[in-house]
Amino acid sequence: MKSQRIRGTTPNIIAAARQLRQQLTPAERQLWQALKNRQLKGWKFRCQHPIQSFVVDFYCPEHRLVVELDGDIHTQQVEYDAARTE
Repeated sequence: MKSQRIRGTTPNIIAAARQLRQQLTPAERQLWQALKNRQLKGWKFRCQHPIQSFVVDFYCPEHRLVVELDGDIHTQQVEYDAARTE
């Protein structure tokens, strides 16, 4: 069965999202434990979700809500984060 890509994503972005799901930071892992299985107001969240050329930490499609956790990595990629925020 052929997998269906999310609009605007590439196979590389999808592969990156899969890899990131396996390597959650401690903070991401803790938040994911609280968000998964509709534990927050019944909202469904996705972890390390590809959106166009980005992978967001958590995404709730029903409310079009993105949750990003900032950690030490963000001190090393200030320009990238600014572009992503734009």
